[in-house]
Amino acid sequence: MDYDVIILGGGLVGCSMAYELCKYNLNIGLIEKNFDIAEDVALFNSSLILDGKDIEEEEVFQLIRRSNLKLDTLSEELDVFYEKVPSFTIYPSEEEAKRIYDRAVKRGIEGISLLSGQEASKMNHHVKDEGKKVIYSMNTGVISPYDYATAMAEIAYDNGVSFRLEEEVLDIHNQPRGGIKVTTNKNKYTARVVIRTTFGDHYSIKEDAEVVGPKD
Repeated sequence: MDYDVIILGGGLVGCSMAYELCKYNLNIGLIEKNFDIAEDVALFNSSLILDGKDIEEEEVFQLIRRSNLKLDTLSEELDVFYEKVPSFTIYPSEEEAKRIYDRAVKRGIEGISLLSGQEASKMNHHVKDEGKKVIYSMNTGVISPYDYATAMAEIAYDNGVSFRLEEEVLDIHNQPRGGIKVTTNKNKYTARVVIRTTFGDHYSIKEDAEVVGPKD
């Protein structure tokens, strides 16, 4: 096998996977079709860090919550910018605001307040609709997704991850004797596991190919 793990895509998710997996004794390759990693992270990843209070799915909320709680430590590890910035969320009705607020309290989200539009306007003059209900949250913040991706990629590279840039994946399929074969416009690789982190790429994934991640 050329690699234990091949990661497809050098965006924020791909660089995060490389960063986490490089902590283990694995031979890892990352394939990116662009000239450099993290070139389009700003197109797909918001710089806003949310607290998850508006997420309906409990499983997704728990993932957001765990990620949010880890950001302080991660930003120190990577030495990148992360600033907590309070936010105001305006709701179309008092009932909806109360529902979201009560659920957030039940979920254990701290640092939130249910305000009238008038109360919120006194705190932030940009809040103009005084007839609405507002949730004020101290759990939100801002980051630079590009800085995070490049910082994690640098650490992954220093720990032996092989970055294959300007290579476009053409085909992925299982090999008869085990492993997965990945064909690009420049090379052919084999791996025990392939992790796909991208959407909408026009390459063929055979039905029997054991690829982790989205196939559509």
